[in-house]
Amino acid sequence: MYEAYTNEEIVSKLPIEASSIGSYVSKGKLFIGSRQGHLITCNQNSADTSKLHYEYQVCRTFERRPIIGLQVVESHDLIICLTDVHLSIHDAVEPFKLLDVCSKYKSISAFSHFVTESQTIHIAISARKHLHIFKYLLGELCEINECAPITLPENAQAVVWCGVNNLILAFKCEFQFWDMDHFLHRDDLIDEKSMSLAKSPTKVETIRTESNEIAPLIVAMSGLQIVAIRREISTVEFFEPNSGKMITHFNNCKFSDQILSLTYHHPYLIGILPKNLLEIRSVNPPMLIQKIPLLRVSVICPGGSGIVYAASESQIWKLCSERHLQKNIRFLIEEKQFELAAQLAASPTQRTAINRQLAAKHFLERNFSKCFEIHNRLNTDVLLVLNLFPFFIPDKYVAVISRYAQAELQLFEVSSENITENERKRATQALIQFLVSRRAECIALVNQHYLDYNNGNSERILSTNELKRQEASLELIDTVLLKCYIKVNPSMVKSLLRSKNCCCIVSEAEKDLNQNRMFEELLILYEKRKMYRKYLELLQREVKKHETFGIKDIVHFLRRLKRDQMPLILEFSAPILSANIELVSFHIFTSMDDKETDPKQRGEEPSVKFDREMVLHFLKKECITAAIPYLEHVIYEWSDESPHFHGELLEQYVLRCKTLLGQFLHSLSSPSIGVPSFVAEDDELSILRRKLQYFLATDQHYSIESARDLIGEDQNLMEERAIIMGKLGQHLNALKIYTEILMDFNGAERHCQTYYDERNASTRNIFFDLFHYYIKGEMPQKEVIQVESDYEIRRKPNISEALKLFKRHPTKIDTVGAFALIPPTTAFNRICEAVKALFESLNNQLALTNLIVSFTNLVIRRTKNRLDELKRQRISITENVECSICRKRIMNSAFVRNRDHSFAHFFCYKNKMDDIKEKKVAH
Repeated sequence: MYEAYTNEEIVSKLPIEASSIGSYVSKGKLFIGSRQGHLITCNQNSADTSKLHYEYQVCRTFERRPIIGLQVVESHDLIICLTDVHLSIHDAVEPFKLLDVCSKYKSISAFSHFVTESQTIHIAISARKHLHIFKYLLGELCEINECAPITLPENAQAVVWCGVNNLILAFKCEFQFWDMDHFLHRDDLIDEKSMSLAKSPTKVETIRTESNEIAPLIVAMSGLQIVAIRREISTVEFFEPNSGKMITHFNNCKFSDQILSLTYHHPYLIGILPKNLLEIRSVNPPMLIQKIPLLRVSVICPGGSGIVYAASESQIWKLCSERHLQKNIRFLIEEKQFELAAQLAASPTQRTAINRQLAAKHFLERNFSKCFEIHNRLNTDVLLVLNLFPFFIPDKYVAVISRYAQAELQLFEVSSENITENERKRATQALIQFLVSRRAECIALVNQHYLDYNNGNSERILSTNELKRQEASLELIDTVLLKCYIKVNPSMVKSLLRSKNCCCIVSEAEKDLNQNRMFEELLILYEKRKMYRKYLELLQREVKKHETFGIKDIVHFLRRLKRDQMPLILEFSAPILSANIELVSFHIFTSMDDKETDPKQRGEEPSVKFDREMVLHFLKKECITAAIPYLEHVIYEWSDESPHFHGELLEQYVLRCKTLLGQFLHSLSSPSIGVPSFVAEDDELSILRRKLQYFLATDQHYSIESARDLIGEDQNLMEERAIIMGKLGQHLNALKIYTEILMDFNGAERHCQTYYDERNASTRNIFFDLFHYYIKGEMPQKEVIQVESDYEIRRKPNISEALKLFKRHPTKIDTVGAFALIPPTTAFNRICEAVKALFESLNNQLALTNLIVSFTNLVIRRTKNRLDELKRQRISITENVECSICRKRIMNSAFVRNRDHSFAHFFCYKNKMDDIKEKKVAH
């Protein structure tokens, strides 16, 4: 196809027969092993600058046996030599001193070495159908004895160590892949005993060969983590060293004839074929590159960058790829073989340019995923890649494109006229994968920058320009990603907009979402960017147009806003209040911060978002009916004890009740005194009066005088007046209202039950006063405030109610005084039930008293017996007895003995009990 290598003969006639070669790349040396055991060192002589010459030296004392294989360990300046008898290690510098010999095992068929990160050399050899592992440390070869020799089906014909983990063995009929991972966990300097617990190597995979008549070949392809294996006569297959599985993305490499020897020199496989021929083939893509005839060539080895050495028994050649490298790259580019051209490129800049051409080729071939994989690997600017999709580029970045060189832009100016809709969709999906990958990289860098900045760690902090560049890239990526999702995957739009690091351009996103009528997504955008006014304006417009949104959505959003948005909340709450949708709007002002909804965090006095006084003023101004539920929430849910809010709630209750009562009385044909508390069980007036009466009776934070002034002389709120008089201690007046005006005898009795206190001189006779009224038709001669009424009240004795009251509460009424009030003309059978109730009550009290006395006596006897028992016990306090609390000796101190017979100082015990009581009180 083209001339990949130029052939140069460096030694035309060797004095001995060459059997193997090895290259010392860093020093430009070539070592040649001979059948006589001599070592030839071939060096480049640059004395004559007009033409390069090579000279060689022969070391005749290197070995005494034929040399089968040479491997150079450059990091240690060593040569590992295999003869037909033993394995030896020499210095790589003259006089090639012999350092150590492995003579324990004869007939070694193959070997391989690997240098670990700790610079320890591991050597694997195959001998006598076993695999032995050695390490070269401190000038000695040491076999790892505890790693018992691995039994092999036969002597391995080839051994290749692929990294520290993988060893591949080639036999006549099969290849074996071994896992050597246990070497990674060893300390190379520990003694043999401590290594006895190490795991043995594990066979991972076995691959059969196609023919047992040919010698197996294995080549480790450095830099690719791939092993090339010849299973057939002329075909090379590629496998993963870790798993032993065939690599599917590499095609087999087929040579034109039987492969006698094989080596890898990036990016080519070079094989020796019959008829004195070297054949060079590329790996990816597999193709024939060049054929070089070399007389009786038998061995080859790579010699560094651009150099391969080949040898026959008497000649040495150097194959060089540098001379025509640029010419070959240009040829490959013209032939559209960009993959191979990129592998040959010498500089990163040239390699990037070729890969971009390869990506453009993939795009034109509609292989979009590969195109973007290449750009992702090259870390190509996102804006450059977006030139493939000019309709996705935001307006903000159109002018930025001109900053790139025209040569760069030409690779991305691909006409999209012939792209079908389905192909466009596939291209967009591939672009999404590219953008998601780049987005993750940008976010990781930016997040790490701010994390290190906050922690004071300057190692990974980005420069100002780099941080701006990453943030600009993130803005561009998110904007384009949103456009892509809208086109091919609308369900992902919400997820992108809700993401914590979404940085899309608001104007572009707003335009795209509006064009596609994605209003829910637009609301998410406004909320994440804190554009609350636009959010609410959009929501208001959509409420009028569609049934999808409603007033509750606005309320729900207003609830989530913070204190600093109070003017906006009030502005958009006003129209909701005017609509009066089931008073749902007051809930806007009753939401609290998330942490305040947790009882463990908010404490006893939760601080709500909004200023309560401001909210109350707003509600009273815009919608007075919403003030009552708001004040109820403040008092009952937040437990606000401020007298101001309690007084406000009372005022709103009274004003609303008076309004509703006025409407109710206006609807009646004739007014009545003392409107009943419950006109109907479920109407607003009944519910509100129940709330007012409960509030007056139970609340402790409102001003009673203010309540009396609010209700005043209103004849329709007489029950409420009675409750207030009871709070003021004017119980006779309260009872007078219940009995004379409201005719509510049960209410009068409830009032007595509420305030009766036998120990209080002012309320101990409250039941007797009510009894007196029932009998005499008037209150006792005490200070009674005249209760004004528009109608004359007829007062008649009510002996029946009096006797019912006495029957239900016989012990709370003065018996002698009560019976003295009953008229003598009253028939005995009418008072019989009352007398019976009195005697039953007295009898029950006597029985209870006797029961208490009996229990008391029983407890006294038990306590006395326990005391006598304790007095009979002997407690011995020696010098060894310690306090169970402070661990000091008791000695002569006062002490306490616990139930488990342990002892404690009385003072220690008392302090402990006090601490326990304090903790209980705190909980």
